[in-house]
Amino acid sequence: MASHRNTIFGTQISSGAGAGHGGGNGGGGYGGGRQSIAPGASSTSGQSGAAVKARQISQLHAQLTQLSNNLADTENLLRMTSVQAECMRGLGSWHGGLFMAASKVLGEESVQSVQAQQIQVDQQQQGGGQGGQGGQQQR
Repeated sequence: MASHRNTIFGTQISSGAGAGHGGGNGGGGYGGGRQSIAPGASSTSGQSGAAVKARQISQLHAQLTQLSNNLADTENLLRMTSVQAECMRGLGSWHGGLFMAASKVLGEESVQSVQAQQIQVDQQQQGGGQGGQGGQQQR
């Protein structure tokens, strides 16, 4: 079987065909591209297996530290987002109040201007009718 490789945070971890089964390679199948080891050299493979295990543990520790830092950053960002959402709520209330006040003011002005126009039209109609009648009566 072909070996497969995983890359975790820039570190390449390789496993051979007999990974995890001990498949004659010794040391649990960790490490990549190893050749079969003679039975008399088992102490050497045990030492290299321990070194690989120590390296993997140190990598896991580094990854755990990075994960812990990322979680702390996420927690801080979540707190800031909560505070900002509360501020946005306040801004929304202020803007809603401003829109209501503006519509009330503009609504009153438009109502007053419409009333003023109606009064002017009424006065023109009444004034124009009387002036025409008055002119006709004087003849």
